[in-house]
Amino acid sequence: MITDDGLIVRLGTFLSVLAAMAAWEMAGPRRALSSPRSRRWPGNLMLVVLDALLLRLLLPAGAVGAALWAQGRDIGLCHHLSWPYGATVLLSMLLLDLVIYAQHVLFHTVPMLWRLHMVHHADRDIDVTTGLRFHPGEILLSMLIKMAVVALLGAPVAAVIDDWHAAAAAADEARYFGHMTADAVFLGTDPTERWTKGQFRDYAHPP
Repeated sequence: MITDDGLIVRLGTFLSVLAAMAAWEMAGPRRALSSPRSRRWPGNLMLVVLDALLLRLLLPAGAVGAALWAQGRDIGLCHHLSWPYGATVLLSMLLLDLVIYAQHVLFHTVPMLWRLHMVHHADRDIDVTTGLRFHPGEILLSMLIKMAVVALLGAPVAAVIDDWHAAAAAADEARYFGHMTADAVFLGTDPTERWTKGQFRDYAHPP
C-alpha cells in the first residue's frame, strides 16, 4: 500500500470530504446515536462493497463507457447540435443532474422502486455512511438509467467526468466508482499514482 500522506490530498475531495464528515460527526454530534457505529457501519459499508462488485461484474463500462460508445457512433442529441463544445458540456451536465433528481423522485413515489430505495432510509441513525447505503438493485437500475441518458444525449465525456468530480465532492462512493470501467487505471499527479480500480478502492478503505 502507498503510505505517502501527501497522496491523500491528491486522491481528490472524495476521501477528504468523507473523512472530514465522519470526524465532524464524531466530534460534535447533533444527537446521540440510538445504535452504536460498530453495529451499523459494517452493514452499511458491506453494502457499498456489494454494490461496487455488482457494478464491476455486470456494468463495467459505466457512464463513461456509454459516452465513448455514443461518441464513436455519432449517436445522441449533442452530436447533432452545432453548438460550441462548452455549451454541449453544460447542457449535458444540467440534463444529467435533472435526470438524477427525477430518478430520486420516482424512487420515492413508485411503490416498487420505493421498496428498493427504502433500504437507504431504513438506517437506524443518520450519519455519513447512510449516504453510502443503497440496495444493489437500486444501484444497478440507477447506472442503467444514467448510461441510457448519456447515450441518448450523446453527452461529451467531459460532462460525465465532471459528474465524477461532483460525486467525489458529495462523498458518493457508489456513484464515483460507478463511473470507472472494470479495467480503468487511475492516473494521479505523482508518478507513483498508477492504480487499477481495485487498488484505488482498496486505498479508499485502508485496514
